[in-house]
Amino acid sequence: MTNTRLYFAYADNMNENVVRNICPGVTFEGVAELKGYRITFNSEGQITVVPDNSGSVWGVVWCLSLKDIHLLDQKEEEMLGAYEKKTLIVNFLDGRTAEAFLYLTDVGKEPSLNKSIMDFLIEQAQYWALPTAYISYLKQIRESNG
Repeated sequence: MTNTRLYFAYADNMNENVVRNICPGVTFEGVAELKGYRITFNSEGQITVVPDNSGSVWGVVWCLSLKDIHLLDQKEEEMLGAYEKKTLIVNFLDGRTAEAFLYLTDVGKEPSLNKSIMDFLIEQAQYWALPTAYISYLKQIRESNG
């Protein structure tokens, strides 16, 4: 049994300083795509992902120790309240595929975009050089809801 797991971060935890503040032992694994999902917001403006056959979500994959996973679970529960931790297949830029866990929260009845969170997400997408089409998609979401 391995003592580490891969974590797919698609929102604020893409930021290395943010994730290292929670999980000091984290290591960068790569940039990856989660196919069959799209980003959206819950009623409190937090980013989550929902199934969408034609969708695609890009993010950063971190390798975490079991201790760091416990710390991250506590942070996500505090922020999201009720959340679901799900393990899905992600596709790395170099062609590898791997199982990685991520956190989801219910969208609720009235999804609400948080523009500052969206700006932060776009900044991180640019920092990690996520695909240009994905960055344009994020900007389109911000503008159409802004």
